[in-house]
Amino acid sequence: MACYGYISGSEYADLKIQETAMLAAGCSRIFCDTGDNKPERNLLFTQLKLGDQLIVWRLDKFASSVADLSMLLEAMKKHKILFQSVQEGLNTETMKHPERFKRVVKAMADIEESLSEKSR
Repeated sequence: MACYGYISGSEYADLKIQETAMLAAGCSRIFCDTGDNKPERNLLFTQLKLGDQLIVWRLDKFASSVADLSMLLEAMKKHKILFQSVQEGLNTETMKHPERFKRVVKAMADIEESLSEKSR
């Protein structure tokens, strides 16, 4: 089982803080995006294998929307990827009911989509 980190941001100091946290968490490889596009995150998902662990700094640095987060969590669930967000204190390995968290995120994504459709 490999442990990967994902960091994102535009300022060097912020990225350095995130990188330090990923190294302290035991990440063997860290993927970093510095813009709105997330090519490194996409590359990361091609590297993840069954049972690997993914650690991110914050959910808003990892996903661009609640719908995006929901989709990413579903992909990780499918491949039994353990997920941790440092700043939010989320860890699917130690959570009592990780599926509840994923269902709440899915419900929030549905609400986000509904609100977006109404505003069009």
